[in-house]
Amino acid sequence: MFACIEPFVSGSFSTDEFVDDSPAAICGDAQFVAFAKRCNDIAIRGADGRLAESHVLEAIQTITEAFVSEWRIPDSRYLACRPDAPYASYLLFVNDQASFSIVLDVFMPGQAAVIHNHKCWCAFTCLDGLERERLYDVAPDLLSPPAQTEERICPVGQVRVLGSDRFLFHQVECASDAPTVSLHLYGADIGRIQRDMWDAQAGNGGRYVHFSSAYSNEAAGLPTYLAVSDLPE
Repeated sequence: MFACIEPFVSGSFSTDEFVDDSPAAICGDAQFVAFAKRCNDIAIRGADGRLAESHVLEAIQTITEAFVSEWRIPDSRYLACRPDAPYASYLLFVNDQASFSIVLDVFMPGQAAVIHNHKCWCAFTCLDGLERERLYDVAPDLLSPPAQTEERICPVGQVRVLGSDRFLFHQVECASDAPTVSLHLYGADIGRIQRDMWDAQAGNGGRYVHFSSAYSNEAAGLPTYLAVSDLPE
């Protein structure tokens, strides 16, 4: 059994509305449920064409900025580092349509994601620590190495958004001397779709390869933090 800290609860949901035994329900994390519900509704409207991607990103960014100013995950199991992997990536929520997911990433000092794209929209922000993001120009034929165009430090609470263009590549790494924690929202089941990454070790001088990032939940023996059945109608 794990210990839950008292979460900050806001919004119109109460723990009486939980019907499953997902960790969010056990912790009574009604604040995260309200957040997931609002963002999921927006993501679905974007997926079926009722909202333009730019409007989806604007709404998600605004909601996320308000949410992360007050919320930290109350179940510490989802904050565990993975020294045996590039970093830890825990699935917190994914909808039945696979059109929206929420992920919590944990980077140890020295850990970094590969240079990659998303093939869906993305929003992310640091919850603890500092992360460094690098942006890259990538040729449409994917035949030449990515060229770094920008580097920025991502402080706590600042929400970054990226569109779904296949040629939007970036890299994120820990920029602190302690582990960093960041919240990521995607317009897909990000751990299971096939994407592109730059593999500097492949071929003669590197090449782009397909990959699926997967989640750390299975290795850690953790369920998805919030089950779809615990999301109110």
